[in-house]
Amino acid sequence: MIILNITTKKTTGKLLIVFLVDIQFDIFLLKKDEQRR
Repeated sequence: MIILNITTKKTTGKLLIVFLVDIQFDIFLLKKDEQRR
C-alpha cells in the first residue's frame, strides 16, 4: 500500500510538471505570435 502511494505521488508529480511545461510552452507560442504581427 505504501509503495503504491509513492508511485501515485511520483506519477502525479510528473503529470503536474508536464502540465506546467505545456502551459509555459503555450504562453511562449502566444508571445511569439504577438511579436510577429
